[in-house]
Amino acid sequence: MERGITELTSLLFKTKQLIRHELPTRHDANAWLRLEILNFIASAEEATMRAIAEYLRIKPPSATSLITALESDGLVVRVKHPSDRRAVHVSLTETGAQRLALYRRESHRALETVFSRLSSREIETLKRVLKRLLGLE
Repeated sequence: MERGITELTSLLFKTKQLIRHELPTRHDANAWLRLEILNFIASAEEATMRAIAEYLRIKPPSATSLITALESDGLVVRVKHPSDRRAVHVSLTETGAQRLALYRRESHRALETVFSRLSSREIETLKRVLKRLLGLE
């Protein structure tokens, strides 16, 4: 079992490296993270700082640093909640929405290359296994 876990860990690391190498924004070491944050903000009912931190499984100050960088780039804005002054909501700017759409198109194209080695059935199996591992099924 230990050898299997070691091999699995290595394979997951190599898969991550392969995907990062294929992403069109290779020069940006945080591109994948930025894309995931923008995706979350776009799809979340309430993209609060707390929700972002929980989603990324990081401490709130770390989430604040990430959002500050995205805000500096003009991709997101922070808005105080009208009735709860402690809560801060984050939303995409028009530029952020456009950048997200561009990231999605470029990433999809690049990842099609990576996953073209798998059949449709293998992709569905991989998705099912990953969802189970993450407790999403």
